[in-house]
Formats: sequence, structure tokens, C-alpha cells
Amino acid sequence: MNNKQFLSFEEAAKYVSVSRSTIYRWTHTHDLHYIRVGNVSRIDRDELDRFMRSPEFRM
Repeated sequence: MNNKQFLSFEEAAKYVSVSRSTIYRWTHTHDLHYIRVGNVSRIDRDELDRFMRSPEFRM
């Protein structure tokens, strides 16, 4: 069973205690991946956790 949790950009920002604009910046300038279906964008919580632990992560 797949228990993936996908977060909106706002939920992701709250999850890691940053602003929503920081999440947008990370997706555009760093290696934080997201999916887009129609006009809905979501970030896999596992991907966000991986990004936050990665050696290239900087705030």
C-alpha cells in the first residue's frame, strides 16, 4: 500500500517553518521536486524531508 502524502506549497511551508515564497524559490533554484496536475502543484512529503537533509540544502 502506498502511503505517500502530498503537500500544497502552503502546507509544505508550514511543515518546515518557512514562507511559501521560500518553497517556490527552492523548487525553482534548487533541487526540490514537485508535481503539477492541471493547476494544482504538490510536494511529496518524503521528497521535502530528503531535500531538508541533503548536504546541498541551505536556507
